[in-house]
Formats: sequence, C-alpha cells, structure tokens
Amino acid sequence: MTRDDERYPSREHLRSKREFDLVRQAGMVATGRFVVVSILQNPDECVRRVGFIVSKRTGNAVCRNRTRRRLREIYRKNRQVFTPAMWTVVIARRMVAKASYRDLEQDLLNTFIDVKRNFPCP
Repeated sequence: MTRDDERYPSREHLRSKREFDLVRQAGMVATGRFVVVSILQNPDECVRRVGFIVSKRTGNAVCRNRTRRRLREIYRKNRQVFTPAMWTVVIARRMVAKASYRDLEQDLLNTFIDVKRNFPCP
C-alpha cells in the first residue's frame, strides 16, 4: 500500500492539449540533457499539475511507455520539489532511452530547479 503523500493522483495530471499548449507557450523553459521542462504559475488553482510528453522519435512503444513510467515515478518520489499552484510539462528528449534511472532523475530535478530559479516571482 502506498501512503497518500506518495501517490500521483489524477487531479495532478495535465490532460488536455489546451493545457499542454498553454504551459509550453506562456511558461518558462529550461533544457536539460535528457528532458525539457516548462512551468507556468496558475494562481487559480492550488494543486500542482504535471504532464509528460514522449514523442515517437524517442523509440518504439515499449521505449516510450518505459520512459513515461520512469518520469512519473521520479515525479511521484520527489513531489515535494515540485511547487504547488504550478503547472509543469516535461518533454523527453531523444537521448532519454539511453539514460539510467539515476541520471534521468538527477537531470529532471536539476532542470526543474533551474527553471524555477529563473521564474519571475509574482
């Protein structure tokens, strides 16, 4: 059984294309070795929301799904790093298939911290 603070509930998922596009166009962006992270502050909502994009250029369906599962697990285990009231889109780069879990985790967290540091405070 998982504790409630270790879950990735559906209310924290970015779902629609409109939400993804809004974050990617209006948000701040930072690029890492394996991921690109975009964030956008949403003052109307106090829940953090995260979405993951893994394109077909990454590999076949097995590779894409494994990458998506790894990214969700990294988010789930490190939720405290991700700021509430902020929408985040994580885009996997082509090299992500060759990354180890530890390298991917370090790159995602460092890239998120970098983009958050450069984000203008409201």
